[in-house]
Amino acid sequence: MAARARRKSKRRVDPDQLSLLDYKPPAKVATPSAKTKAPRRASRQAKTDAALTPSVLTPEQAAVYLNLSMATLKSWRAKKTGPVFVKRGARLVGYRPADLDAYMSGQ
Repeated sequence: MAARARRKSKRRVDPDQLSLLDYKPPAKVATPSAKTKAPRRASRQAKTDAALTPSVLTPEQAAVYLNLSMATLKSWRAKKTGPVFVKRGARLVGYRPADLDAYMSGQ
C-alpha cells in the first residue's frame, strides 16, 4: 500500500499574535521638533529591578512566589477566590506580581 500523504493543517497562524509573556511596546509617533532632548539614563538599580521582575508570571512561577502548590492556585481560580489572575486566550493564565503582593498583604 502506498503511504498516505500528510495533510497540511488548515489552522491559520497570526504572526502578530502575542503569547502570555510577550510584550509589544506601543509604536512611537515621531514628532518633528527643533530640539530633541536626550533620554535620561536610568539608575543601575532600576535597570536590574526591571530585568528581574517580569510583568506577568506563569502559574508555576506564581506558585513558587507564594510558596503554594499549583493545585492550590488552580482550585482558587475555579472557586473565584485567591489572587487576581490575567487571562489571555482560552487557556493562558498569568499573575501580576503586584496582584500577588496585594493578595498576600490582605491575608
